[in-house]
Amino acid sequence: MAVFLDHWCNKRFGPIADALLYFTDTPKGKKSGMARQDFGRHVPVSFKVLGVDDQAAAVTHVITELHFEVDGHEKLKEVSVRAIYQDLENNPSVRSMPGGHWRIVQNSFTDIIYAPSL
Repeated sequence: MAVFLDHWCNKRFGPIADALLYFTDTPKGKKSGMARQDFGRHVPVSFKVLGVDDQAAAVTHVITELHFEVDGHEKLKEVSVRAIYQDLENNPSVRSMPGGHWRIVQNSFTDIIYAPSL
């Protein structure tokens, strides 16, 4: 999760797109453009991981505090980010199984990325 948030703070939209959970087979270039559109409006300047809550064998919520600068003032947003562990065929898998990867559920950030202002 920290790697994903670091990519967001540094506006690296390709790696952000790679980390998101997709339910369709979207080309990589298009995913990067979609990530830029969604995550480029409000970019945190820093973040802090506050806690981790393993809710199921393949589901974890990571509580984060995102720091934004808005009109010269710091604005904090606490977010519970849902992550799903998937196997190589993108099916949910037990987190201890080798060869899997974590994917971030984008709607965890709905109140930030789709807000007209923070």
